[in-house]
Amino acid sequence: MDHSVSVVAQAVMWIVIVIFALIMQVMPLLLILTLFNIAVGVSSTAMLIIIPVSLFGTLLVACSVAERRRRRMLPAPLPVRTDRPHPDEAMRQTAACMLPYLRRSRFF
Repeated sequence: MDHSVSVVAQAVMWIVIVIFALIMQVMPLLLILTLFNIAVGVSSTAMLIIIPVSLFGTLLVACSVAERRRRRMLPAPLPVRTDRPHPDEAMRQTAACMLPYLRRSRFF
């Protein structure tokens, strides 16, 4: 597939925006989770890193499973309609009558 630079840049921009939004929304949850872990007695640096990483991993797995299920539930694509001509071809032989549209109205 040939992708132009602008398409790739736009995709990268959207990915960065989504990741940034996710981090900004999950950051308060991680702070509360860290305070809860410290209150319970978990003060190990490894556990304070493993718990948020496992939380993000769980969110990532849940999103990917939901996306797979959504794609499986999509209906089959409709066939292309060939019984009617394209609107440009359908109007090609008609006479243009622009008089009603050329009148000036005081409200326009």
